[in-house]
Amino acid sequence: MLVLTAKRKTDTKSRISVGKKYQPFIKWVGGKRGLLSQILDKFPTRFESYHEPFLGGGAVFFELYSRGLLKDKKIFLSDINTELINTYNMVKNSPDELINQLDDYKERHTAEFYYKTRQIDRMTEFLDLTDIQRATRFIYLNKTCFNGLYRVNQKGYFNTPIGSYKNPNIADRDTILKAA
Repeated sequence: MLVLTAKRKTDTKSRISVGKKYQPFIKWVGGKRGLLSQILDKFPTRFESYHEPFLGGGAVFFELYSRGLLKDKKIFLSDINTELINTYNMVKNSPDELINQLDDYKERHTAEFYYKTRQIDRMTEFLDLTDIQRATRFIYLNKTCFNGLYRVNQKGYFNTPIGSYKNPNIADRDTILKAA
């Protein structure tokens, strides 16, 4: 299991609009956003560190952070999905570069481009992709696939078909910068 220790970068906060709530930058099937009102009542009022073993879209983490409940806490975000953890790392460490690449993907978005991008994990070149390229691919596929469903086959290849979105929000600048 990969572990990502989340620390906020102060320089990023100055580039984002103030007053909005932090929220997930990806869709995630099985996410807890709809259950937050029930889940939050179960949290202790005092704790030293926050451990999220099944990060996914991070709805619980972002809600707790928005409410200031994670201030001065040690935060551990983890998931078995290496592409997901890589994406969180790139949002944390290279949000502007990620947004620029997502803008490029948004311009190139077609069904043909989607399926070409989806097929990359079946090629040996996939191993040569940089972390930022993998994160861009991950977010692009998440925002444009059917219902944001991350699904791989027995060989580990992403196989969710394209969704039917008229104008998917591929490069959600404000949300990504807030998550950085």
